[in-house]
Amino acid sequence: MTTFEVANQNDIAQQTLIEHELLGHIMSSLRSIVAWKVSDTGASRKLSSLTFVTHAFQRHFDRLMTLEEQDGYMSMVISENPALSESVDALCLEHEGFRSEINRLVSQLEHLNPDDCGQVELVSGELLALLSDIDRHGCQEIQLIQQALLQDEGGEA
Repeated sequence: MTTFEVANQNDIAQQTLIEHELLGHIMSSLRSIVAWKVSDTGASRKLSSLTFVTHAFQRHFDRLMTLEEQDGYMSMVISENPALSESVDALCLEHEGFRSEINRLVSQLEHLNPDDCGQVELVSGELLALLSDIDRHGCQEIQLIQQALLQDEGGEA
């Protein structure tokens, strides 16, 4: 591996780490907004904030997943341990499912009536469930990276 390739991999690793931290902050913001208790007079302000931050989440999530898929850990895992390619493919397929679900939720938020507190809470609950699924997915990614890098392939001692 050339010095340039190592430097490029380090840059990608650093960017991925920062992007994950940013996504974590956005997810935390979404959880805070979802926990916001609204009055019977409507959920206009909550819905506005939820829609705004969900748009940011959608853009950032897509950016991070694209980074992982094109330049990030997925190609590294396959190059280090080709036997894990099916696991990488499964995680990549989950990315597509998450993107689809985020798009669906954004569309729902944009069309909700702010006076319908029940619907706002229902979509908020669906968003929380998605965030939990994404957290679980992140743990699976970490396990896969560890498996690829730490797995003993045998050979000479």
